[in-house]
Amino acid sequence: MIIDIETAGLESLKHCITCISINKQNVLTSFINEDEKIILEQFWQSIEDGECFIGFNINEFDIPFLIRRSLIHKIKCKKIGRVIDVRLLVNGFFYSYKKEEKGRLDDWCKILGLANKTEDGEKMIEYYYLKDFEKIKAHCEYDVKIVKALYERCEECGLI
Repeated sequence: MIIDIETAGLESLKHCITCISINKQNVLTSFINEDEKIILEQFWQSIEDGECFIGFNINEFDIPFLIRRSLIHKIKCKKIGRVIDVRLLVNGFFYSYKKEEKGRLDDWCKILGLANKTEDGEKMIEYYYLKDFEKIKAHCEYDVKIVKALYERCEECGLI
Protein backbone atom coordinates (compact mmCIF):
# COMPACT_ATOMS: atom_id res chain seq x y z
CA MET A 1 0.00 0.00 0.00
CA ILE A 2 1.43 3.33 -1.05
CA ILE A 3 0.67 6.14 1.37
CA ASP A 4 1.10 9.88 1.74
CA ILE A 5 -0.24 12.34 4.30
CA GLU A 6 -0.77 16.09 4.37
CA THR A 7 -0.66 18.00 7.62
CA ALA A 8 -1.40 21.46 9.00
CA GLY A 9 2.24 21.80 10.11
CA LEU A 10 5.34 19.74 10.75
CA GLU A 11 4.99 19.10 14.50
CA SER A 12 2.94 15.99 15.19
CA LEU A 13 2.11 16.92 18.78
CA LYS A 14 0.67 20.29 17.71
CA HIS A 15 -0.53 19.98 14.12
CA CYS A 16 -3.25 17.77 12.67
CA ILE A 17 -3.39 15.47 9.66
CA THR A 18 -5.52 17.03 6.92
CA CYS A 19 -5.52 14.21 4.35
CA ILE A 20 -4.34 10.63 3.96
CA SER A 21 -4.18 9.14 0.46
CA ILE A 22 -3.45 5.50 -0.26
CA ASN A 23 -3.04 3.36 -3.34
CA LYS A 24 -4.00 -0.16 -2.38
CA GLN A 25 -4.09 -2.75 -5.16
CA ASN A 26 -4.21 0.08 -7.73
CA VAL A 27 -7.25 1.71 -6.09
CA LEU A 28 -6.66 5.29 -4.97
CA THR A 29 -8.53 6.33 -1.83
CA SER A 30 -8.31 9.57 0.13
CA PHE A 31 -9.46 10.29 3.64
CA ILE A 32 -10.14 13.96 4.09
CA ASN A 33 -12.33 15.78 6.57
CA GLU A 34 -12.27 18.85 8.79
CA ASP A 35 -12.20 16.45 11.74
CA GLU A 36 -8.82 14.70 12.01
CA LYS A 37 -10.29 11.97 14.21
CA ILE A 38 -12.62 10.92 11.38
CA ILE A 39 -9.71 10.84 8.92
CA LEU A 40 -7.68 8.60 11.22
CA GLU A 41 -10.57 6.27 12.07
CA GLN A 42 -11.42 5.78 8.39
CA PHE A 43 -7.78 5.20 7.51
CA TRP A 44 -7.09 2.59 10.20
CA GLN A 45 -10.38 0.80 9.41
CA SER A 46 -9.36 0.56 5.75
CA ILE A 47 -6.12 -1.33 6.34
CA GLU A 48 -5.35 -4.79 7.64
CA ASP A 49 -2.87 -5.85 10.32
CA GLY A 50 0.55 -6.44 8.83
CA GLU A 51 -0.06 -4.32 5.75
CA CYS A 52 3.09 -3.14 3.95
CA PHE A 53 3.43 0.65 3.91
CA ILE A 54 5.35 2.27 1.03
CA GLY A 55 6.10 5.99 1.00
CA PHE A 56 8.65 8.74 0.48
CA ASN A 57 10.25 9.77 3.79
CA ILE A 58 7.65 7.59 5.47
CA ASN A 59 10.02 6.47 8.25
CA GLU A 60 10.80 9.98 9.44
CA PHE A 61 7.50 11.71 8.82
CA ASP A 62 4.32 9.85 7.83
CA ILE A 63 4.38 6.88 10.21
CA PRO A 64 5.44 8.79 13.34
CA PHE A 65 2.81 11.44 12.56
CA LEU A 66 0.08 8.81 12.07
CA ILE A 67 0.95 7.03 15.31
CA ARG A 68 1.22 10.16 17.46
CA ARG A 69 -2.00 11.68 16.13
CA SER A 70 -3.81 8.36 16.64
CA LEU A 71 -2.58 8.20 20.24
CA ILE A 72 -3.80 11.74 20.86
CA HIS A 73 -7.30 10.77 19.66
CA LYS A 74 -7.26 7.31 21.35
CA ILE A 75 -7.70 5.58 18.01
CA LYS A 76 -6.81 1.93 17.73
CA CYS A 77 -4.00 1.42 15.23
CA LYS A 78 -3.37 -1.67 13.18
CA LYS A 79 -0.02 -3.43 13.27
CA ILE A 80 2.15 -2.07 10.50
CA GLY A 81 3.99 -4.71 8.51
CA ARG A 82 7.00 -4.09 6.31
CA VAL A 83 7.84 -0.44 5.64
CA ILE A 84 9.56 0.61 2.43
CA ASP A 85 10.88 4.16 2.45
CA VAL A 86 11.55 4.90 -1.22
CA ARG A 87 13.59 7.97 -0.25
CA LEU A 88 16.08 5.71 1.49
CA LEU A 89 16.30 3.52 -1.61
CA VAL A 90 16.88 6.28 -4.14
CA ASN A 91 19.47 8.02 -1.97
CA GLY A 92 21.36 4.78 -1.35
CA PHE A 93 20.93 5.08 2.42
CA PHE A 94 20.78 1.33 2.81
CA TYR A 95 24.34 1.23 1.52
CA SER A 96 25.88 4.57 2.46
CA TYR A 97 24.25 7.10 4.73
CA LYS A 98 24.56 10.81 4.00
CA LYS A 99 21.96 12.61 6.09
CA GLU A 100 22.40 15.91 4.25
CA GLU A 101 21.43 14.24 0.97
CA LYS A 102 17.67 14.16 1.41
CA GLY A 103 16.26 14.81 -2.06
CA ARG A 104 12.68 15.79 -2.68
CA LEU A 105 9.84 13.92 -4.29
CA ASP A 106 9.45 16.84 -6.72
CA ASP A 107 12.96 16.15 -8.03
CA TRP A 108 11.83 12.78 -9.36
CA CYS A 109 8.87 14.03 -11.43
CA LYS A 110 10.94 14.99 -14.48
CA ILE A 111 13.11 11.87 -14.27
CA LEU A 112 9.99 9.69 -14.20
CA GLY A 113 8.33 11.60 -17.05
CA LEU A 114 5.62 13.05 -14.82
CA ALA A 115 4.39 16.62 -14.78
CA ASN A 116 5.98 18.73 -12.08
CA LYS A 117 3.81 19.41 -9.09
CA THR A 118 2.17 22.79 -9.34
CA GLU A 119 2.52 23.64 -5.67
CA ASP A 120 4.84 22.95 -2.80
CA GLY A 121 3.60 20.86 0.12
CA GLU A 122 3.97 23.82 2.46
CA LYS A 123 1.14 25.50 0.55
CA MET A 124 -1.19 22.75 1.82
CA ILE A 125 -1.01 24.28 5.30
CA GLU A 126 -2.45 27.51 3.91
CA TYR A 127 -5.16 25.56 2.05
CA TYR A 128 -6.12 23.84 5.29
CA TYR A 129 -6.82 27.16 6.99
CA LEU A 130 -8.70 28.30 3.87
CA LYS A 131 -10.67 25.01 4.03
CA ASP A 132 -9.72 24.19 0.44
CA PHE A 133 -9.81 20.43 0.93
CA GLU A 134 -10.03 19.64 -2.78
CA LYS A 135 -6.60 21.17 -3.43
CA ILE A 136 -5.15 19.29 -0.46
CA LYS A 137 -6.64 16.01 -1.71
CA ALA A 138 -5.38 16.56 -5.27
CA HIS A 139 -1.88 17.31 -3.99
CA CYS A 140 -1.79 14.27 -1.70
CA GLU A 141 -3.09 11.97 -4.44
CA TYR A 142 -0.47 13.26 -6.89
CA ASP A 143 2.26 12.54 -4.35
CA VAL A 144 0.97 8.96 -4.13
CA LYS A 145 1.14 8.73 -7.93
CA ILE A 146 4.76 9.91 -7.91
CA VAL A 147 5.72 7.49 -5.12
CA LYS A 148 4.08 4.62 -7.03
CA ALA A 149 6.05 5.46 -10.19
CA LEU A 150 9.29 5.80 -8.20
CA TYR A 151 8.66 2.51 -6.38
CA GLU A 152 8.05 0.78 -9.73
CA ARG A 153 11.32 2.26 -11.08
CA CYS A 154 13.15 0.92 -8.03
CA GLU A 155 11.65 -2.52 -8.71
CA GLU A 156 12.69 -2.36 -12.38
CA CYS A 157 16.23 -1.46 -11.36
CA GLY A 158 16.51 -4.27 -8.83
CA LEU A 159 16.54 -2.15 -5.67
CA ILE A 160 13.49 -3.97 -4.28
